[in-house]
Amino acid sequence: MSSAYQSIQALDISNAAPTQPDMEDAIKVLDGDDSETKHPLRAPLADYEILARFRHALRSYLADSERVAAEAGLTAQRYQALLAIRTRPLTQPISVGELAKHLVIRPHSAAELVARLEGAGLIVRKEDPLDRRRVLLMLSEEGERRLSVIAELQIRELSEHRQTFSRMIDMLPVPVSV
Repeated sequence: MSSAYQSIQALDISNAAPTQPDMEDAIKVLDGDDSETKHPLRAPLADYEILARFRHALRSYLADSERVAAEAGLTAQRYQALLAIRTRPLTQPISVGELAKHLVIRPHSAAELVARLEGAGLIVRKEDPLDRRRVLLMLSEEGERRLSVIAELQIRELSEHRQTFSRMIDMLPVPVSV
């Protein structure tokens, strides 16, 4: 076999498995320098349409969720905080720091949110028996009542959107493993 043929064979990557674009390649495209990227970064139009429809449906659901929470006298953030507090077992209440991580906010913002929730009578604080520096959070009866009303409506709404969300996700191309 000639060395030229071996060189051409070595360059032939048509049988190689395609790989996914990575963040570095995406940044090059955004910067206008995609001359060195190894991946096709421009998705087919149908993929963009699926993404647009999915984001629209998701935003519609979230807007409805915010409206329902507002009708119950809660901001979206307070509703999300009540959900996070409620989903913890009674034997392992959430701390202010854990709530901050869950809501992706800074600890001092979580502390302010907790103060507002407590002031509204929606949660109660209790000292952690194992670590007196930590404060644990639990829903009050009023917090439980309001959350259950909102959650019931939201579960019903999400159930109605289930088929739409599932269909859109099923339409996405299957990722190619590297």
